[in-house]
Amino acid sequence: MVAECFGINRYIIMILGLLVLSLNYSCFIAYNATFVSMVSSKEVNNSNSPLSSYRFNFTPFQKGVGFAAPFIGAMIAVLIKGHLLKLFGEHLILSITSILATFLVFLTPFSLSWSFVSFAILRFIQGFTCSNLLTIAGMIVNSWATLKERGLFIAVLSSHTELGALLTMGSSGLISSNFGWPTVFYIHTVVLGVLTFLWIFYYRNKPENHPIVGVNELETITKGKKHITITNDCKIPVARIFGSFVFWGLVLSIVSYYLVFQFTISFASIYLKNILGVSPSSAGFITLIPLLIALIIKFVSGYISDRLKINELLKIKLFNTVGLMGPAIFFIILSINKPGTSKILDIVLVCLPIAFLGFSSGGFPKCAVLIAGKFTPFLMTVFQFAVGLTCLGTSFLVPKITANDTFTEWSTVFAFYGLILSFSNTIFVISAQSEPAGWAISPIIEPIKNKQEA
Repeated sequence: MVAECFGINRYIIMILGLLVLSLNYSCFIAYNATFVSMVSSKEVNNSNSPLSSYRFNFTPFQKGVGFAAPFIGAMIAVLIKGHLLKLFGEHLILSITSILATFLVFLTPFSLSWSFVSFAILRFIQGFTCSNLLTIAGMIVNSWATLKERGLFIAVLSSHTELGALLTMGSSGLISSNFGWPTVFYIHTVVLGVLTFLWIFYYRNKPENHPIVGVNELETITKGKKHITITNDCKIPVARIFGSFVFWGLVLSIVSYYLVFQFTISFASIYLKNILGVSPSSAGFITLIPLLIALIIKFVSGYISDRLKINELLKIKLFNTVGLMGPAIFFIILSINKPGTSKILDIVLVCLPIAFLGFSSGGFPKCAVLIAGKFTPFLMTVFQFAVGLTCLGTSFLVPKITANDTFTEWSTVFAFYGLILSFSNTIFVISAQSEPAGWAISPIIEPIKNKQEA
């Protein structure tokens, strides 16, 4: 039936979820993407001039605060927001935070012109809006993905970081050069506002509650599933989760992944500009290429992961190893390869670690969903906190190490990335599982009611 969208509502939900999560993330990193366009050794801050003419000479501490403040906000918000998601569901919570994110990204240029303190406060609040995006992605997967399509849904929805960065990093340099850096924030305001409206209108927490999901599609989504309900009286086995080896393998993998991703959105353009001599607009375009490749690889890896006819655990370990050890190898090469021999080679070496991240979609994200079951949202909340804590530290550490922007300083950063990635993947390969963990198995089971029974 046309009214039931030919049984493809779950894919519409998947794409809508991807876009809303991506734009939330885009608004979070819009500042990172425009950073090289708004900074200058000579401060320009005349109240009689248009905002586009403003230039800022940030100290290393201010640079760190600008990058780190959202992570502080996200870390504070992650547990609170995780509880709110449990109480009210992803539809309401993401609707509210997306509306807030829309206003915050619009105010960003103005806050910079007012004072650095006002900007830092805004960035801190922005962290509240971008926390728990992984948790929400996991909730959408649990509710809307069929058992046979979990790999695809995980790959697509966890791609909100790549797609958000792709859209923002790829366009910001061009927009800033032609229309001024504040325009980047205004465009993000409009796009996120439209997507937030669509999310509020179309999304439902459960397929059985969606007015356009037909009986046939509902049966497809729920086939082989048991509807697991975590009530407020159901205690999450925190001690058992934290005491499991596989949990720490997942934590290390996801932290390593986001370390590389933070390099992409925060530091790659700085390295390209200050070490390799690439213009700000070209730096933004260059980072676009590996992000696009990573996004394509991620989608393909998720699709192949569902259909590759080999042992599930072997698949998970294989994809994770390629996705983390690939970047590790190229970061180590970057740390010992002094630029100057070939500019093209120097740029390619920066891009390759980013591109290889795409293979990891069939690794730790899929492992997390397979072992955690109904506790996937809780795991994603913990992961989000760990990522925030790590990125908070490196937001200050990397600018501190690279204060003079010399290759020797950046070499230390690259070696650090390479070692962390190698260690994390080793622990993951040893600890990974493809079956539900003991702490994820619970007798609290309720049968799903289809629309014919309701």
